[in-house]
Amino acid sequence: MSTESPITVGILTTDPSFTFFKVSDTASNDPSQDQSGPTLRNILSTPPVSWVVAEAAIVPDNPELIKGTVVEWCDKKNLDIVMTTGGTGFASRDVTPEAITSIIERPTPGITHVLLSTSLSVTPFAALSRPVAGIRSKTLILTLPGSPKACKENVGAVLGMLPHAVELLRGGTGKKLHDKMQGKEPEGRAHRQHDHHHHDHHHPHREHSERHESGHLSQLLDEPVTRRLRKSPYPMIPVSEAIRIVALHTQRLEQISRPVDESLIGSVLAEDVLASEPVPGYRASIVDGYAVIATDGPGTYPVVSVSLAAPSTDQPALVAGQIARIATGGPVPSGATAVVMVEDTTLELASEDGQKEEMVRTIVTVAKGENVREVGSDCAVGELVAHKGTVVSAVGGEVGVLASVGIKEVSMVIVCIRIKVMGQWDIMYKFLLFTQFHNLTVTIFLRPRQLQVPAFRKPKVGILSTGMELVDHTATSALAYGQIRDTNRPTLLAAVRAAGFEAKDLGIAPDSADELEKALRDAMSDVDVVVTTGGVSMGEMDLLKPILEQRLGATIHFGRILMKPGKPTTFATVPSTGPSSENLFFALPGNPVSATVTFYLFVLPALRKMAGFKNWELPVLKVQVWFLHAQLSEFDGLTQSTCFSHHASSIHPAHHKLLHNIRLDLRPEYHRAILSIAPRSSSPSPYTASTFVARSTGHQQSSRMLSMLGANALLRLPPRDGSAPRRELLAGTVVDAVLIGQIEI
Repeated sequence: MSTESPITVGILTTDPSFTFFKVSDTASNDPSQDQSGPTLRNILSTPPVSWVVAEAAIVPDNPELIKGTVVEWCDKKNLDIVMTTGGTGFASRDVTPEAITSIIERPTPGITHVLLSTSLSVTPFAALSRPVAGIRSKTLILTLPGSPKACKENVGAVLGMLPHAVELLRGGTGKKLHDKMQGKEPEGRAHRQHDHHHHDHHHPHREHSERHESGHLSQLLDEPVTRRLRKSPYPMIPVSEAIRIVALHTQRLEQISRPVDESLIGSVLAEDVLASEPVPGYRASIVDGYAVIATDGPGTYPVVSVSLAAPSTDQPALVAGQIARIATGGPVPSGATAVVMVEDTTLELASEDGQKEEMVRTIVTVAKGENVREVGSDCAVGELVAHKGTVVSAVGGEVGVLASVGIKEVSMVIVCIRIKVMGQWDIMYKFLLFTQFHNLTVTIFLRPRQLQVPAFRKPKVGILSTGMELVDHTATSALAYGQIRDTNRPTLLAAVRAAGFEAKDLGIAPDSADELEKALRDAMSDVDVVVTTGGVSMGEMDLLKPILEQRLGATIHFGRILMKPGKPTTFATVPSTGPSSENLFFALPGNPVSATVTFYLFVLPALRKMAGFKNWELPVLKVQVWFLHAQLSEFDGLTQSTCFSHHASSIHPAHHKLLHNIRLDLRPEYHRAILSIAPRSSSPSPYTASTFVARSTGHQQSSRMLSMLGANALLRLPPRDGSAPRRELLAGTVVDAVLIGQIEI
């Protein structure tokens, strides 16, 4: 292999809960199985590193599977580097060091020392880690911790030396590095320097070397404006790649218990929910009437009791020749086998005061069980009432069902019992409450807490505006020259809360590195996601990227996106001491429309994924564009409610007259539009009597917030390619419409 070829890497994650072997390029994208794998993948495969992650796997803590996978990657795949994560501690299942030691041919104690000392500089508990590093054939093998944070710290400590190590293992001499260390210029470098303008010779190019040596791409904070970057160092990536990167670093939050009330709306259930009580919990009457013994048949009978829909403990049992008056929902007396409706009876005798029924005649024959809801007929004990992943809607159905079946959370009690089973002594750990085992029953009565269910925690979002020109939108004083009202913060706070998430107002931070850093640090301790607006472009006071990288230790995963509006959108992760192990940072552009559009495209899907939504991406429909309005397809034979389905494959184009073409931009554009339902009088069917119509919101300037007024969709317009036919979007072209709001009827 050439010493100039891209470095190839394999990432192996060991997981004690993983019970089968799986090798897949996408294995490390599964957050339920692997958290450190995606962290490594992103560090190694994105700029400025840009190595090739050729293999990724998740295996159980099994020495043979670990050895087999690593040997195959070294001997058959010929990877340059193999990194394992997890299994390096003191637990009995931590077998990775032994597995790797048995297959390496040459240990590398220096790298092992760097890994251990890096972790020890963070926590003394790193002394309980057992990293191993070594060489097999031409492959360097490193064992890293399972914690994403520790994994990131370790790989960061050795990242700078790995290219040199790979060059040597490939048979190179390492001459480039040696020359650099000795201050020698690579061949041709001196000539290229003379290509600069003469005035540049008065200033050494320190910013380039320092940025590359630190791994940062952002402008150095202490640089004067005369040395600011004139072009963004961040590659412009497509929207699809930006969405992939955000998803890769967005992990579902932990499971919590939530009360079954209106606060549960919008939550995602973390487990299957089984009924703990039968519904109904007693034999209940379906109608108002009289409980009877069905075999008695029609006749006149004494009314011996009354059963209302109320708690009762002293109801007498019915015997042959008796009936009981009963209300809808009332408990059917013991002995009764059916209920006769009041409409099928006549009063034969009342009490002297006229207040009570004494004799009633039944005039119909009823079958056994007629008009009776048996115990558990609606829902039996142990019946599945809600699947894991169910989103609790505002309609009320989920809350009602959960409340009806008696879901209660009790304090967990762990019981360890030594019992004799089948003549052998056995130890049973974590003996669950109310569980029977070979005629041994443990029953512990605890007072239940408030009715609760397991759900995934929703992320908490902090919203911060930046800029010295901003004034709170509620300020009553007249604006001074150069001031503008802050519209981004109230807009995004409203959008976050409308989506069902908690939002924290972080206020306005001025364009000061120290004050901005403090605002971000304060936010990180209290929220999971920080969303900022402004300060991400190429101006001298655009400080977000430098502060994230140089002061907060953030990893900026992308800093520019090929889109309009929203090109300078930035996404980063920062190790956190707050509620999450990592804070997600979305640094959005300052233009109000750009901030709003990028919130819906990148931030909201991430919030939904963190909250446990299975379908976390926003729904997309196909529309035919007719500027200034667009006609969406009809759904033949389907109800109108189906029209809001996420599945666009059912959509067939409709045909309307051409009104106007749309001029295309060099970048893909997200055109704000209003989707609505319009009547279609020519349709003979009530199910196809309406159709969707999309109307542009007008002028699309990114600073013009009026273009968001009423918008509930973003039309994805393709970029122009320079050729005449593609400089405009022809009327009738089908494009995607990303739904960002409700469709009004």
